[in-house]
Amino acid sequence: MKEKDCQIERQYYSRKDIERLIGCGTSKAYELIKNELPHIRLGKKILVPREEFEKWQKTKNSTASLNEQERSETL
Repeated sequence: MKEKDCQIERQYYSRKDIERLIGCGTSKAYELIKNELPHIRLGKKILVPREEFEKWQKTKNSTASLNEQERSETL
């Protein structure tokens, strides 16, 4: 069996995963987790549900698109 066949899709992202996914540092990741991202704690580990992260990311992307449209309309 190939290793690729055995990969399991993650249901949760760690803080380090969040940093890699959005390209931010540790402080910003903690700030987002504290203020914006739904999360759970398992001891010291912080986990963000994948589905919730994807919803959050879509709303951020749509907000950014709206802001760009508003700026181009005012020019």
